[in-house]
Amino acid sequence: MGVADEVPAGAVLGEQEPETSAAWMAEVFGWSGADDDFDWMLVRAEIDWHGSATYGDTISVVAEVARWGTTSFAFRYRGSVGERPVFTALITYVCVAPHTTTKAPVPGHVRAALGEPV
Repeated sequence: MGVADEVPAGAVLGEQEPETSAAWMAEVFGWSGADDDFDWMLVRAEIDWHGSATYGDTISVVAEVARWGTTSFAFRYRGSVGERPVFTALITYVCVAPHTTTKAPVPGHVRAALGEPV
């Protein structure tokens, strides 16, 4: 289970990744970032480049669950231009209580809605 998004080449991954994951959370169970029962913070980002994209290319990004932990989880992002792979990113997040930086367990409904790791 995952989500697909498209971004213009030249956009910075760090600028686009939160939009992709937030869109996925909103699509799957209505997360808005305002009055939700959980929130998350990025704690680690890894990226491997497989090719290039040039100005004017559209990069398709697919997000999927890579790992579930007790208070953390990781999403894998795969970017491509057409059928040509451009990058793979692994982003690790930690769940926090809303409006704080206090670690919190990953809610069961989040795990159930986003599915098993791929």
